[in-house]
Amino acid sequence: MPEEIDIYASAVSVNGNGVLLIGESKSGKSDLTLRLLHDGAELVADDRTVLKKNGNSVYAFPNPAIKGLIEVRGIGLMTFPFTENIPVAAIFTLINKEEKRTVETNYREIMGIKIPVWEINPFYASAAIKVKLALHKTLLENRE
Repeated sequence: MPEEIDIYASAVSVNGNGVLLIGESKSGKSDLTLRLLHDGAELVADDRTVLKKNGNSVYAFPNPAIKGLIEVRGIGLMTFPFTENIPVAAIFTLINKEEKRTVETNYREIMGIKIPVWEINPFYASAAIKVKLALHKTLLENRE
């Protein structure tokens, strides 16, 4: 089992909790990342995220070739402050359709660690707050 993988995802830190945004090219990863940064999150990585296992957690790091960079469509590559070595608390799969009204928490296993997964349409105006609310719900459920 690998102890490090490089995945096609963006990542931010919300109050020290890692959030992965997973989606195809042009699915809205960078756009949602920018909105989360505007709302106080910290950049970990845009487009490519390195995941490393340590104990019972998976940690997010920027890909060294593009750390601190975000592609802002219509403007170009921009440099942002970034953080790294952030424990991944939730994964958001980006979808381009209407979200379900209610869902059960699903999980994805990465390097043997189960991480909660949510589906979200990144182009909805409420997407950034939904990420924060789902993360909050996940953290509360993990305390129980």
